[in-house]
Amino acid sequence: MTGAGGTGGIAAIKSLQRTTDFEVVGADMNPKAIGFYFTDEKIVVPPATADNWIGSLCDCLD
Repeated sequence: MTGAGGTGGIAAIKSLQRTTDFEVVGADMNPKAIGFYFTDEKIVVPPATADNWIGSLCDCLD
């Protein structure tokens, strides 16, 4: 879930955890994003405007 620190991200994370058996991985550029407290794993990524943003998300899939 990208934007783990935003209110929409937090709501989506909580909803996914209540309604699915999936492991929820949060991604945010802030290493202290509040949504990280609700995810199973966290990934700190560069800002979405950075050239390597998509690459950093793809790296987490390996």
